[in-house]
Amino acid sequence: MELRHELMEGRAELPRVGAVLPARGVHPPYLVVNAYDDEIEAATAYLRDLVVVC
Repeated sequence: MELRHELMEGRAELPRVGAVLPARGVHPPYLVVNAYDDEIEAATAYLRDLVVVC
């Protein structure tokens, strides 16, 4: 079975590296960091794009 199907069915796990941490600013409220605590800027940009400004 393909890894993709195994992941979808909960039969496989990916290595757990990095973390989601509270951000200092308002938008986005969280930062995604790698195993070395470096911000993953693509994830930050994605989260920032999800924010709806009123």
